[in-house]
Formats: sequence, C-alpha cells, structure tokens
Amino acid sequence: MGSAEGGDSKGESASLDVSQPSFADSPVLDRIPKLWNSFNTGASRKRKPPRPTLAKPRTTLLLPRTSLGWIKMVGSAVGAVTLVASALFGVRYVSDNGCEDFGMERQTVVSPEGLSINIKPEALLGSFGVRLNSIKLTDFKSGNSTEAAAASAALPKALTPASNFISVKTCSANSRAITLRMPAPAGEAALNKLDLYGWDAQSRTWSWVGGEVDPATREIVGRVKAIPSGLMLVRTNATQPIFSIEMAPKASSSGGADVPLPTVIGEVSISGLYLGDVGAIAGDHSRLQAPVGARVMPVIRNWGASGETNRRLLRDLLSSEASRDSHMFNLVTLLDAGKYPGVEIDYRGLDLKQREQFASFVEQLAGQLQSRNKTLTVAIPAPILVADKWDVGGYDIAAIGRAANYVKLDLSANPGVLTSAQLDSLLNWSAGQINRYKLQVVLPAQSVQQDAYGATRLIGLDDALAPLGALEPEQALVQPGARVRLTWKGNVSAIKFDEASQTYRYSYVDTRGIQQTVWINTALSLKRSLERLSGYNLRGITLRGLDSASSNEDVVHIVNDFVGRRLTQTKLSVPELSVAVSGAVASARLDGVIEIDAPKEPGDYPILPTFKTSRSIIVASNPLRVSKDAPAIAPTATPVKPANPSLAFELGGHARNLDHVAQMKSSGMSWVRTSVDGFAMPEAFIQQARAAGLKVLVEARGDRARVLDEAYQSEWANHLAKMAQAGVDAIEVWDEPNYEGSWPSGKINGAAYTELLKKAYMAIKSVNSKTLVISGGLVASEVFGGGCAQNGCDDVMFLSQMASAGAQQYMDCVGAHYTAGFTAPGASGGASTYNYRSLYYVPMRDLYYQAFGGAKPVCFTELGFVSADGFSGGMPGNFAWASSTSISHQAQWLAESAKLSRESGKVRMMMVWNIDSTLWVSGVSGDPQAGYAMIRPDGSCPACEALRGVMTSQ
Repeated sequence: MGSAEGGDSKGESASLDVSQPSFADSPVLDRIPKLWNSFNTGASRKRKPPRPTLAKPRTTLLLPRTSLGWIKMVGSAVGAVTLVASALFGVRYVSDNGCEDFGMERQTVVSPEGLSINIKPEALLGSFGVRLNSIKLTDFKSGNSTEAAAASAALPKALTPASNFISVKTCSANSRAITLRMPAPAGEAALNKLDLYGWDAQSRTWSWVGGEVDPATREIVGRVKAIPSGLMLVRTNATQPIFSIEMAPKASSSGGADVPLPTVIGEVSISGLYLGDVGAIAGDHSRLQAPVGARVMPVIRNWGASGETNRRLLRDLLSSEASRDSHMFNLVTLLDAGKYPGVEIDYRGLDLKQREQFASFVEQLAGQLQSRNKTLTVAIPAPILVADKWDVGGYDIAAIGRAANYVKLDLSANPGVLTSAQLDSLLNWSAGQINRYKLQVVLPAQSVQQDAYGATRLIGLDDALAPLGALEPEQALVQPGARVRLTWKGNVSAIKFDEASQTYRYSYVDTRGIQQTVWINTALSLKRSLERLSGYNLRGITLRGLDSASSNEDVVHIVNDFVGRRLTQTKLSVPELSVAVSGAVASARLDGVIEIDAPKEPGDYPILPTFKTSRSIIVASNPLRVSKDAPAIAPTATPVKPANPSLAFELGGHARNLDHVAQMKSSGMSWVRTSVDGFAMPEAFIQQARAAGLKVLVEARGDRARVLDEAYQSEWANHLAKMAQAGVDAIEVWDEPNYEGSWPSGKINGAAYTELLKKAYMAIKSVNSKTLVISGGLVASEVFGGGCAQNGCDDVMFLSQMASAGAQQYMDCVGAHYTAGFTAPGASGGASTYNYRSLYYVPMRDLYYQAFGGAKPVCFTELGFVSADGFSGGMPGNFAWASSTSISHQAQWLAESAKLSRESGKVRMMMVWNIDSTLWVSGVSGDPQAGYAMIRPDGSCPACEALRGVMTSQ
C-alpha cells in the first residue's frame, strides 16, 4: 500500500497498490475499509500536519467555546448527577425494603428452602436485590395462602408440587442473566422428572424455568433473564406420549408401497420438500400424502436420504434478509394451500457463526406461524460430548426451545449416543434447555450407517450385515470331527455389542477409502431405547424409517405397546447367529466366538448361517471342507497370551539434546528418543548417542497431506530404511495417526494406517532386521465415544481396526502415549476404568496389550507427569487437571510406572516424556512441556534418584 498510513513529509498523494500480498490475499469484505481509506488519502485530500505538542496544558480546554458546547456540557453534568442519584437511591431502596442485594462481593442469595439465586457481577445492570418468602406446601395446596392462592389454582394438572412455594419480590433494576438452583426433596429418587417452574403474578400464568439435574448436589437448575414472581419445584407427570412417524413421499402421486404401520400414530411428518435458492421450497407438493386421521406436517430439509447436507443453501438463507422473508412467505403459503396445522424445519450443518442468525430466524418464523394458529417444529441434530460438555454447534437450543412450539432432538444423526451411558446425560442436559413437554426424540427404526464425515443414512438389516462378508472356516481344510472356528471374510473391525442399547456395532473402510460405522438395530434395540426414554416424561417419540418396506411387524407391535404402556410385557431375545452344518447347530452372538464340530465323514459341507431377530435373515457363507489329510487344528488358545515375566524391559527418555547423558544413565536409562519430520536424517544425534552408550529411538513423522498417496508411502518407507542402515535401534512409525492433527480428516482408521506400517516394516527389516518397528503412539482419548468420527478415532477402536487388518505381523511393539495421568499409576479408576483409561496407567497398558491378543508387547514411547513446580504463573488452564501434581509426585509416579512396566511382562520399553524441555507457555491454552521435564528449572532431577532405585533393583 502507498503512504495512506505513513505518508512522507512532502504531502504527496497516496497510491493504491493492489499487487501487495497483504492486500490481494485479504477477503473482499476486509478490503473495503482499506480501499476507502486509500481513496480518502488521494490527491484531492492533503494530509493534515501533526499537531505540535503543547508546552503546558491549557486550562481553557475544559470550557466550551460555543452555545452548543455549553448545552452538551450541562446535559452531561445533569446525566451524571442523575446516574449517581439513581444508584444511591437504588441502594437505599434495596436496603429500605429488606431486600438482600447483589454486588461484586455477593453473587448468591440462598433462601431457607435451599433455593439459591446466583448472579455474576458482569450481569448486573445496577443495584439489584430480592426479598424471598416461603409458603408451606400444605398451605399452597389448600389455597389458604392469600399470596399464593392464584398460583395454586392456576398450576397445570400435569404438574404436582414438590417443594414449598417461594414468593419473590425484586428491588430496583433486574439483571441480564440469573441462575436458579433448587434442591430436590430428601428421598426423591426420580430426579429426571423434576422441573423448576416460575409464577408470573401479573399475567397469572406458570412458565417452565429449567429441569437440568446436577447429580453432585441433587439440585434442579434453571436459567432466566428475569426472576419470576414465584418459584416452585414440581414433579412432571407422564402424559399420553405423542407418537409420530416420518414418511417419505410416495413414488408417484398415484400410489406407493403399502407397509404395516402402528395404529397409534398421532402425527406424521412428510418429507420430500427441500430448501431451495433465495428462500424457495423445492419438491413435488402433490406427493405429500399420509394416513387419514393423523396430524400431518410437511418437513423442509437441506439434506437428503444419504445424509448429504447442502450447507450453502442454509448459509445463503441466513445471510440474506430478503431470502429469509421470502422463505417465511413460502412456508406460510405452503401451509395455507395444504391446510396443514404446522410445519417442521430440519436444517443440518449450521455453522457456529450462524448461531444468532438461525435463532433469530426461528423466532421470526414462529411469530408469523403462531399468529396464524400454525405450529413450528424445529429438528436439531443430537449434540456430541466434548470435554464432558454437550456441544450442539450453531444451534442456540435454549432460544429455539423458547420460540418453537416443539423441538425434535434427532438421535439418528448421532447414533453413538444410544449405544452408551451418554443417553441419560444428554436427556438430562436437554431437559435443562427445553421444556420436556415440547421435546420429542427422533429414533431410527432401521440400522444406521455413518461415514467419517458425519453423513448418516438408514439401511435395512440385510445391508447392515452385508459388509461382514461370508462366514467361512478359519482353516480351508479340516479333519473329520475337528472343532472349527468360523470367521467373517469381510475386512471389518471387531464387532462390539452394547448392553445399554442391545445394539451391535462395527466399522469398515469402503472402496473409496472412507471409514463407515454401522449400528445394527433390531426390534430389541428399539424396545430398549423406548424403555430408557420413557422415564423422562417427554412430549413424544418420532420414528424415522418405519415406512420402509424392510421394516418388520415386531417394530409395529413394540410401538403399539409403548403407547399403550404395555412395553414391559413385550419379551424379546438378544439377536444371535445360528449356524447349521450337516445337522449340527451352534448359536452365538455376533461379537462372540463362533465354533462348530466338523462332520465325521470327509466331504464338502455347506454352512447355513441365519441371523435371528424377530425375523430370520440368511447370511452368506463359504463351505466347510473335511479331509483326513488336513493338518490337525491346534487346541483353541486363550484370547490373550499370558504376560511374559522374562520379557526384557528397558528405560529411556525423549531429549532435545544429549547434555544430560550422565543423569540419564545414572537413572538406569539405556535409550534416548528424538523426533524427525519428513525426510530429515538425525546423523549427528545418532553418532553422539552411540558414543555415549545409548540406543536410539526415532519417532518418524511424515507429511499428513500426502500420507495416503501410495508413492509417497513407498518413498517415506525407504527413508526409514536409511535410518535403520544409519544405526537407529528402533523406529516409531508416525505420530498419533488416530487424530486429524496427524492424519487426513475423514479418512482416519486403523486399516489405512496398517498399510503404511506394513510398507515401513518391510523396508526397515529388509536392511536391518534388528531395528525394532513400533506402531505410532495414539491419542488416548474417549471423546469419540468408543468409535470414530471425522476428526479422529477412539484409540482402542483404532487398535481393533489395526488388529483386523493384521497389523501385528508388521511391528515388534505396540506404541503407546500416556501423558494425562494425575494420580499414582497403580490406581485403576474403579468402575470407570474403561471410559477413562487415558487417565490411568494400568487399564491403558492392559487394553493396548489385549488389542493384539498379547502377541506383541507394549512400548510406552511417551510417558510422563506434568508439574508446575518451579514455574511462575501456575499451570496453564488446559492442563488444570494436573494442578495438584507436585515434583515429588512426578518422581514417585515415574518410578512406579517403571516398576509396574517391568514387572508386568507386557511392556518392552518406557520412554520418559521428557528429559530436558525448557518450553513453558502459561495462560489458558499454554504449552507446559518443561513441566514434564525430569531436569527441573533449578537443574535438579528428583526423578533420577527415584528411577535409579527401581532400575538397579532388577
């Protein structure tokens, strides 16, 4: 840019140079002010010379020079006096009326009934206080209290009082955000059915305030912008649940497939209409037909049956006021023309930046429809759990819940929620955001397939079983009468069965290289979901996919029993695989070991497998060949090999340089680890380490963007072979390949990584068979719910995928990273061991060992404990979980980790993370690498002595 900002002293005109990268690379919207400033500094406008600095201050600067200036000054003075007076009066008003006031030092008021009112200082608009009066529950029910008589008479019949009535008087200006917490009655077991309601004395109406349960304090939590006149905890009573289904439009306007439907349908949502350009509605209106007698509503979507989402249309709609107005007009016209009672909008892919725009659009649309006695239903994809908090992305679920008549929480878009203990947490959270009598849950009536990008589609049971491939003998030829194990030919991960939902789940990689996860749903899994949801007194349930011809009649019976409150009488067994071979029959769950006795006479025998649910599905199979010449089958081994007590164990550490070799060796270390990116070769480091008597482990990291390119994989594998030739003793192949930071998003799976590991192993062993090949250490995290998402995979799931792909043949050791511990390594974590394995050493070690049946030992290539001792500013916020870890803890826990590793017979080596880092970045998102270092800021090494005691005792 020219001299628009820093012109020379000659006052020459500024020039606009669009060739400058700083200008040309900026977004168009960002360029507008730059262009404007440049034009304003052109030849027609001379720059003003800078003002000279005053030698001394002018007293006249405080006095205006014009009549208008005097008016402004007097007005400002009056305003200031008024503000101060009002503030003083407000404080006195609070005090004089017996109100308990809020301020910087007092943020919470608690009533005798335990009701707490919390207001953060930044939410206060001025002086504010409350005066609370408790009216006993017996007086409230009888109507004896004059103050609460109207409230008692107006309480909806669906609500039963569960606490005393708290009358609230406010003093002075209200605040902007208030959190209310009411303790549940002693002995109350069904906390999930309690809600907090508010009474408005002026309008004489009750309104829902909140229903989120804090299990730690047994409190019901609500959030409001203004405190109501009265508050009360109520028990929500079960109402007749609204059961609705979704139906696709008929194949033609003249007819369609006839499938059995429940007799209790209360609502029908008809799909087939889509968001179009400039607010238009696309689709054939004539095909919106539904069963007679049901309340029918059209559904407008921006996604298709295969889960593909058109984010552009939604972005364009929200960014244009004209498009929004046009869309609302088209929706109203659609309802009037079809005489529909309401409409449902189901827009996916909402960006976080569009949060306020979408909430505002919903409020405007709801206002227009409700003024015409039409209803608005908004469908929202089920949120995901991130760092113990539910993340719903760009959907302001509370604002949407206030505006819309009904809200549908679409669990079919996040089926993993149904297969875990997260469902109760999600429903509890949702009940704190939306009135449960407005809330419906969408369940899949079929099996679900979801790719790594989040695109979800419903599939029939036959399609859900197809990727498993044919069922075939583990050995091609077996002896007569031998016990034969049967396996699936398809390249899928280990099949898991979830007890909570009674659902099978597995993953595989399709022909495009994209990971797919399949949840096999049956009538039993639907029954289980309905049972779990029935305890929350929600408005109702919506089934998606029930109109498909692949649906079975048992689903219809379950739905009828659910609405008729007879679900407990419905008896179903766990779906199993039944296998018949020449008269012999064996049964097992899909996740179990499937074995059968071979016939006693030689020959080829067909295997007849049938998956039995409420209906039977014949599964593909390959025949069993029986011959007396077949090799004998060894007795079936235990799933996991026992630990090897004689396994050699060695200790090392990750180091920036080799300045602390003496301390490393004194602590019992014989290895040193370093990291190498791309095609670099650490020749000097290798030579120095070997001269110091240390073996070298290299963590080799490549190009994330090119890792799936076969040519690149071969080139990079050959580079690792050169490292092995140069004397590297062990190579860790890649770093954390189960996370998008190291692997392409949407293509993260253990099978794909195994292909790279295989190439690396073959190349390394071809030049140096003694070089250990270690699989890349993984991000140990449970945020993926035990499965895989676009941005990463659960580490145990990833290992399972590797095992299914045969990775154990291409490594000497299973790489592991353990750096999130904040307690003694011997702690197990109790009942939550599996869910929080990344926090505990023993569960993580054992799960990694078991992932390959004990065929390969574990190598902890990063193991450390972070301590803020010796550093100013305290522990960074994102590492707050380790705030209590002292330097003595670090020394003690490193030594205990080494001891447990050595004695387990499961661990080949342990590399301490780290030896000598000096990087310490404080703040909320800081990087405390130096906090992990054994060499502390004062040069001491408490862990050296502790490790020496363990290693010298061998």
